[in-house]
Amino acid sequence: MPVVKLQFGPWLPDQGDLGNPGATVATNVIPDAGLFRPFYGLSPSAYTSISAYARGAISANGSNGFYYNFAGDETKLYSRSSASTSSAMIDVSRTSGAYATGANNNWDFVKYGEKIIATNYDDYPQIITLGDANFSDLSGSPPKAKTVAVVGDFVVFGNLDEGGNKDVQKLKWSGFGDETAWTPSPTTQSDEQVLGGNFGAILRIVSGDFGSIFCERGIIRMDREPPPTVFGLYPVERKRGAIASGAICDAGNVMFYISNDDIYVFNGNESQNIGAGKVARTILADMDPAYHHRMSAAADVTRSLAMWSYAGSGNNNGQPNKILIYHWPSGSWSIAEIEANSIYAYISPGYTLEGLDEISSSLDALGASLDSATWAGGDLGIGAFSSSNVPSTFNGNALTAVIETKEFESATGSSGLVDQCRPIIEGDSSTITVQHGTRDRQSQNTSWGSSFSVNNDGAFDVRKAARYHRLRFTVAGGFTKALGADIRVKQNGKR
Repeated sequence: MPVVKLQFGPWLPDQGDLGNPGATVATNVIPDAGLFRPFYGLSPSAYTSISAYARGAISANGSNGFYYNFAGDETKLYSRSSASTSSAMIDVSRTSGAYATGANNNWDFVKYGEKIIATNYDDYPQIITLGDANFSDLSGSPPKAKTVAVVGDFVVFGNLDEGGNKDVQKLKWSGFGDETAWTPSPTTQSDEQVLGGNFGAILRIVSGDFGSIFCERGIIRMDREPPPTVFGLYPVERKRGAIASGAICDAGNVMFYISNDDIYVFNGNESQNIGAGKVARTILADMDPAYHHRMSAAADVTRSLAMWSYAGSGNNNGQPNKILIYHWPSGSWSIAEIEANSIYAYISPGYTLEGLDEISSSLDALGASLDSATWAGGDLGIGAFSSSNVPSTFNGNALTAVIETKEFESATGSSGLVDQCRPIIEGDSSTITVQHGTRDRQSQNTSWGSSFSVNNDGAFDVRKAARYHRLRFTVAGGFTKALGADIRVKQNGKR
């Protein structure tokens, strides 16, 4: 009986099931070039939970050699640094009273020199010097704002509320090298400008040598220019924008964003679609538009992954429950089903000897030697907050992966018997189960058989005849690489 090698290929849910060049389901896996790897769940850090769900977070390193993580919820701002001997997320809110972040608003953070600036639109912008005990109101009477960025040597706010006068298209920037200078002046170079045009509201400004201003219906490039001009604003997308501030993923040299029609990569000058004909239609249909404000995005530059956490089908009152994953070198996708708030580019803060006591009472039980980089800090990855508001990283147990092949005919125009399959999945095969899906006409629904376990030869006896076949692999407990399967088929004859 002939054996056919069936590769999983990339996840392509927007294409038809029959003859799809890739997988129709790729859940709880990470895409890579020509294969899938396991996706690991949240591992709660040693830090205590915060009071409510996280509305934004940032990691930063200081010139003192310490690493810092900041986060904000509705009423408080928090911090934890590698200089601390406590596992607590410390309340570093201003001392003058709680914050009042609106129901659909979030905290936006930016590092400026040795300081962190935060804004939530409902309170005056906040500032803290790395290592200090509390945030305080940013001086100089800056406006309330939805978003903050650092462009060159300027702090820039966008989508403003100035004493009750709101302008969703207005920008205001500080003096050169001075975050406290907010009165427009040729001397300090502080100034303001309204975008105009039909771009809609400013959603987020991405920092850099130039600024990238993402709006509802456009993207504007913000370039430094010689006096008397300070910045030139140049529209590079006049119709296409982002669906939410959290739909924009800053990956350094490029930005990935989800728009109303597709998913794109933006290089500062132009956008290129990366989701059309692959995943865009499926993802946009799955997202709950009532909770776009709960979206968050981050790039894992060490693995070349862009990730978006969003509230999809089956969400619990807006709790983000899915993570879309894009591997930019290969252009391939996958999705994870996991609840996570405010994912962000994370720098591990490290531990002191006293801090290690918070993790384990025994040095032998730490799982790594004292000179391991695990405890030194500075590792890059993705951080998040669990649905119970605990700061976490994606270093937990491997989630149960589900990969479903394309639908295939054993022989064109014929019914065929698929009696056995052997997965090409590196790892413990005892954790794998297989379901065999069949139908005889495209107008029928696929009929799925019961789950099969591995036989003594490391294969699965899925014996069933039909015209159209597909296989669903469920892998519990983790694996190394998943590439496809060898399938044993036999043509039954014409029908």
